Amino acid sequence: MSWLQRVFMLMNASGLQPEPATSSYGANLTAIPGRLDRAPQRKSETVLTLPLEYVGIHGEYDPQGLAKRVAQAFDQHSEIRQINTLCIIQHGDRISLLGKVANTDTLRQVIDLAEQVDGTKEVDVRQVVVESETCLQT
Repeated sequence: MSWLQRVFMLMNASGLQPEPATSSYGANLTAIPGRLDRAPQRKSETVLTLPLEYVGIHGEYDPQGLAKRVAQAFDQHSEIRQINTLCIIQHGDRISLLGKVANTDTLRQVIDLAEQVDGTKEVDVRQVVVESETCLQT
């Protein structure tokens, strides 16, 4: 199962569903290639800007948009795509990872990739266990 499928599965289990963002005129924001931060404008209409952490994969409003975009980035990385022992949770502009990884090099790769996703301000890995370190401590 891909990272993105897991994030969608967790959202469905929690009952969270993205809601369309609207301007004060009721116009739905839609993905505009190259212009994810703006709604279609009329002369008197003000620009509605979404914080990057709430921009979904297709430019729509999504309360878990950052987590989904991080999952998408993980799916595109050949080594990280194979990890099925981590979970991604979004808290605003912070990504928390929970679970375990094989070694510190893998953890560093995961952190670096998550930090590269636009909108990520912090990556919390306090709840990630590094297996090679636990084996050495016993």
